[in-house]
Amino acid sequence: MVLATYNGEHFLAEQLTSLANQLRPPDEVVVVDDASHDHTVALLRDFRVSAPFKVRIVDRKHHLGTAATFAEAMEMATGDIIVICDQDDRWRSDKISVLVDRMRAEPNALLAFSDARLIDANGALMDPSRWRVAGFSARQVQAMARDSFGQMMSRQIMSGCTSAVRAELIPALLPFPSGLHPDLPDMIYDRWISLLAAAVGPVALVTDQLVDYRIHRDQQIGIPALKIRRLAPRAALHLAQFRVTPEQVEQRTEFHRIHIQEIDRRLLATGLTSSMSDRQIQEADEHLRLRTELSPARAERVGPVLREFRSGGGYRRFSLGVATALSDLIR
Repeated sequence: MVLATYNGEHFLAEQLTSLANQLRPPDEVVVVDDASHDHTVALLRDFRVSAPFKVRIVDRKHHLGTAATFAEAMEMATGDIIVICDQDDRWRSDKISVLVDRMRAEPNALLAFSDARLIDANGALMDPSRWRVAGFSARQVQAMARDSFGQMMSRQIMSGCTSAVRAELIPALLPFPSGLHPDLPDMIYDRWISLLAAAVGPVALVTDQLVDYRIHRDQQIGIPALKIRRLAPRAALHLAQFRVTPEQVEQRTEFHRIHIQEIDRRLLATGLTSSMSDRQIQEADEHLRLRTELSPARAERVGPVLREFRSGGGYRRFSLGVATALSDLIR
């Protein structure tokens, strides 16, 4: 198991208690602290003394950020299944056992992840399902079995703290990509994991809420527009397609293009490529390229958009279907 920490003293003790209470304890916990200047490291050292399993702590002196911190921890991990842990959540007592059992039941899956509950800073329940808020319905759960890569491309579903990764994927995953484009941001580490793993093969889903995902003002990522998403998750997801400018659409599509091209390079370099991964990546890249190259003139977009939509791929697999196609027609 890997844990990244940074100034996490407020919620860390509760998370560590939930780790100690796991029905199937981790074989080891690798913790990398990203140069905290509160009592985080002291809490970790006290936990190492009392924990019923091995705890390795790296007390880094320079702050490098979340992705670099998790990457260092994952490089150090020795298990065949690596479970990812955030500092501010709370785990159900059977989280590790359920994820590990699911991965062992599905040996072709290189990634497994679960749903989560949303809790506030005080631990009170905000929403019973992270997936519901993300617009990930029972229909999408079923579609994941048929097309993991398409589902991962079309929406942000997985949170790193709900996931487990097979060690054989680590050479392709790391280092997390950085600086692929001078004018675009880096991809968030758990988004990168989800796309790369889904490009390789099936993804194992656990519909139980194994994590209490804490929402608080100091968290790094959180859930954008949470109030709206809780009220009408699918509507919020689809309406967001119409709020972006042409420049933002171009940036987003180029952002995903450069990252799936990097996935293609990583899979080839590590021997994880296959005819299936090649085909999926090519199809996604072609769809993104089409969206990037749509004419500024609305009338000239109609033909390409309708052909792409009618083909059954493209908009329906890698975007949000009708909502994205309509937004491309009218923007």
